[in-house]
Amino acid sequence: MLDQHHAELIVWNDGIEIPREHQRSLFEPFFTSNAQGTGLGLFMARELCGANDAQVRYGTIALDDLLARTGLVAASRDTLPAKASC
Repeated sequence: MLDQHHAELIVWNDGIEIPREHQRSLFEPFFTSNAQGTGLGLFMARELCGANDAQVRYGTIALDDLLARTGLVAASRDTLPAKASC
């Protein structure tokens, strides 16, 4: 939680990092690297967030930074990778 009126949700992905050339286009309409995808999911998520005074973004975060930022207990260190996309 950031404060009484704002919250932060971090989605942790310990899978393969999205290639740099794709990161720039993640939230563009119809961008997809999946032949069966529509490329509208993250675009719609960004639009819905924007309409509700929120934001969505992609980046990486080190585990120590995540623990410090969220107040998670150090015991979480054993169950999470050292770095992941969020």
